[in-house]
Amino acid sequence: MDDTLFQAISTSEGLHAAEWFLDGESIGQGVSSTLPLDVPRPDFYEFCLIVTSEDGCLDTLCKDIEISNNVKVWVPTGFTPNEDDLNSEFSAVVDGQEYVSNYSLQVFDRKGVMVFESNELEKPWSGESERGAENPQGVYHWLITMNVFGEA
Repeated sequence: MDDTLFQAISTSEGLHAAEWFLDGESIGQGVSSTLPLDVPRPDFYEFCLIVTSEDGCLDTLCKDIEISNNVKVWVPTGFTPNEDDLNSEFSAVVDGQEYVSNYSLQVFDRKGVMVFESNELEKPWSGESERGAENPQGVYHWLITMNVFGEA
């Protein structure tokens, strides 16, 4: 989720009080509330509403909600490894890296020969081969694989 606040509205009639819970913890009160959704990771969470009628009767409604990961990956279409500090390295930009494991970036030349490999998000390709030689300007293919928490 990009936003950690959401609007919850009870459509119950004749209420005296309403309290909202997430996994057993009170997160807000009122028939219509803007509630914080501060969850540590994507998963299923129990979301409950406990209401008290004007006559003092209690009722509870609980539903499991799924919070999906929000991992976004952006990969540039090119780069200029000419040491001018402008787009000098090639790598994926991953928003939500805390949910990513087993990351791998492989770069191949036109013949299919791997010229670069990294298993770290923070290690981009500078355009050089593993032996430090510059690769010629041209078209290269890349493959990124990763596991994302909560995805099959």
